Amino acid sequence: MINEVGVVCKQQENIASAFISFFHSLMRPIELFPLDVDLINDGSILTTTRQNMSMTQFTPAEIKVVLFSMQDDKAPGLDGYSVGFYKDVWPIIGNYIT
Repeated sequence: MINEVGVVCKQQENIASAFISFFHSLMRPIELFPLDVDLINDGSILTTTRQNMSMTQFTPAEIKVVLFSMQDDKAPGLDGYSVGFYKDVWPIIGNYIT
């Protein structure tokens, strides 16, 4: 395994450290852009009914249907995990996601 500075890691301790460092870098917070209030105020506004619909929780069945309808090689989030990964481990993690 090669760490973030290009050094080949051969000892278990160094491999573990490089592994943790790599995945830690994937999970870091993303930089958000400032909110443009004028742009929001000029846009369309949802009706109260539509607003309420958008705030309802998804059911576990809905989440599974959407996930399993996606292509395996897509990554739905910033963590880089593919849809195929989530499908493969669904029996283990499904209850935690939903």
